[in-house]
Amino acid sequence: MKKFISAILLAAGKSKRFGKHKLLEKINNKTIIEYSIENFIASSINELIIVVGFNAKAINRAIISCISKKHLTHSSSAINLKKTPVLSFLIQKEHNSSSKKIKIAYNTNYNYGKGSSISCGMKFVSKKSDAVIIGLADEPLTSTRFINNVIEKFNKKKQIIVPYFHNKKGR
Repeated sequence: MKKFISAILLAAGKSKRFGKHKLLEKINNKTIIEYSIENFIASSINELIIVVGFNAKAINRAIISCISKKHLTHSSSAINLKKTPVLSFLIQKEHNSSSKKIKIAYNTNYNYGKGSSISCGMKFVSKKSDAVIIGLADEPLTSTRFINNVIEKFNKKKQIIVPYFHNKKGR
C-alpha cells in the first residue's frame, strides 16, 4: 500500500551569512526557491508545506509565481498570512489526474531557527500522513530523484530515514 507522504520545506530564514535573501537569487533565470519547490512537487510526495517567515511577502510572491507558471489549477483559501497562519493551494498537473496540496505556513517565531519552522510546519501536516520529509529551500540541488529515493527507502523500512553521502550522515 502506498503511503501518504508530506514534505515540509523550510523557507523562513534570514540568510544572514549570505548577505541578502538567497532564496530570491536567480540561477539561470529561476530563483533558488523555485528549483526547490519544483523538485518537491515533481516527487512522489502527496503534500508540500512551505514554511515562510523572514521577508514572507517576497517569498510568497515567488512561491505563487512558481505555482502559477508550472501548474494549471490552484485555488487559495486565505490571503494575509499574518492574520491567517496558512495559505492553501491545490495543484493539478496537465496530463495527470493526481493532485497535490501545497500549503504556505507563516512562522511568527522564525528568529528561533529551524526547529521553530519545523514545529510550525508540523501543525499543518495532513492527518492522513504516514511520514514527513524535511527539506531546506536553500538547497536547490536536492533532486526529485533523491526525494523519491528517501520515500522508497521509507516505504521498505517504515522507520526514520537519514541520508548519507560519502559515509557522512546528512544534517
